Amino acid sequence: MRRRLSLQLLTPFVLMGCSAHDVHPIRAEDSAIVGDGSPTTDATDGGLPKGPCLSQSDCSAGDVCTFPEGLCMAATTARCGLPPPPYTSPFMRKLGEKCTFPASGYTLPACQPPCEGYSCEASLVCVPNLWAMHPRAEYQAIAGLCLHGCDPCADDSGCWEGQDCYAMANGGGFCHPSPLPQVGKASILSICAMRPARSLPVAGLTCAQYCRPDDSSRDLNYTYAGTSADCLSGEICTGHWSSLGDWDSFVCRTGSLTPWGTLCYQDSGACPVSCASLDPGAAICTPYCDQEPCPDGLDCFEIVNNTTTSSLCIHDGVIPYGRLCAEDRNCQAGLRCTPHELIPEQRTCTL
Repeated sequence: MRRRLSLQLLTPFVLMGCSAHDVHPIRAEDSAIVGDGSPTTDATDGGLPKGPCLSQSDCSAGDVCTFPEGLCMAATTARCGLPPPPYTSPFMRKLGEKCTFPASGYTLPACQPPCEGYSCEASLVCVPNLWAMHPRAEYQAIAGLCLHGCDPCADDSGCWEGQDCYAMANGGGFCHPSPLPQVGKASILSICAMRPARSLPVAGLTCAQYCRPDDSSRDLNYTYAGTSADCLSGEICTGHWSSLGDWDSFVCRTGSLTPWGTLCYQDSGACPVSCASLDPGAAICTPYCDQEPCPDGLDCFEIVNNTTTSSLCIHDGVIPYGRLCAEDRNCQAGLRCTPHELIPEQRTCTL
């Protein structure tokens, strides 16, 4: 019998999930996301999913609960049995440790080429909990956690009490506490259930829906905030996970975009352009203009902060009292832009 694994053992190894263009959505009825993150047509039974599931109890006898789709599907030969053996790697990881998917082309920053990736020890399976895009074409699973492998069709899957065996599209399954957490819920393993009728996975210490930004014209990165068809009404698509190198990931979160020209908070990720600092206490949602001209209707101003000068596109009448400015018209009504007593080049909005 397996011993229960302490959550204190797992916690240090958890990878956070993060929250592409011209991508055909992965429809739940004809595709699945396999262990290496690539979509694959599911033609094993010719039938349609039989409903969403968060645990095996949500499915009828003869069906299995699939991951990451969270759908009840027929227990076919392709889905039954133990997972395929792990690939061979110099870095064989233990239960609860992080693993990677070399087929994605992503390698951990600490892994210098040639790098075979981090695989799991025998009887374990790498369960994806971190997805990203590179190039921005489709999400791929790039990393995960080593968890116990199991047979999702067996009467005794071998999972611990309180766990279910969730089927993976490339065969076999993994043991995980039941039910799988949903969007907005805490997940100690960053392994979450997909939203019904959505085509992208969900992951994170707080489960978040991945998204593909609508704006393909911008240089997208982890500071991005915008709209996405993958998000629900009342949500925005924001950049997530700043240490993936050339890879990108974005997640939906509740909120609305900060209007251009208004104050913003640099850690909120809600400004669709640049949340440009006016000083350590304030920032404004506006583009920089040191390399590109301002959009129509906006002028470029040089804001001096001690020895640093920033070129910003600023609406008239938006900067509040005590914040940096360039001219009177930058300040809110009733204020004027005056030089600092000790640093004349630095100006602030005052009465």
